[in-house]
Amino acid sequence: MSLKRQIYSLVALIGILMSLLVLESMYLLDQIGDGIEQRERNTEPFEAALVLRYHVAQVQQFATDASAVGDAESLKEAAEHFSLANQQLDAIVLSLPEQADLVATIRANLGKFHATGIRMANTYIQQGQAAGNAVMKEPGSGFDDQGKALAGSFDSLFSQLKKVNAELKQHLTIGNMMRGLQP
Repeated sequence: MSLKRQIYSLVALIGILMSLLVLESMYLLDQIGDGIEQRERNTEPFEAALVLRYHVAQVQQFATDASAVGDAESLKEAAEHFSLANQQLDAIVLSLPEQADLVATIRANLGKFHATGIRMANTYIQQGQAAGNAVMKEPGSGFDDQGKALAGSFDSLFSQLKKVNAELKQHLTIGNMMRGLQP
């Protein structure tokens, strides 16, 4: 084989190898982009859950304030945070439709919690401390027990969100290891 032919063959081989390298790079960039997109999709419901927790704490705070100071005006702010909490639940369901049943449970517990907070505050305002304390402490349906039920629902939600994130992390790590990259 002549030198000229060997050089052409070598240039063709280098061209083929460079094309394969470009294709592999494009594939890896696509996989990285998919991983980033999946991570963002999983981050959104986690952030919504944190904001949800804040709004629920505000519902509790304003219902308690109305009860303590005898001012029903605080219940308007509790209602506003109740509405904002429900918006966060909507965002979680949009991001993770497979968690719709759990979100429905949280929504139901949140509704009971808010309604009990209103009832408790109105009872404190209209009937006094003893009657308000009774509403707050009613076994199973009082404000304290409704808060505990809601907290348990949150624990389940955060557990599910952590599980989804762990699965994604494992998926991305295994995929990177299969390609010889560091996680």
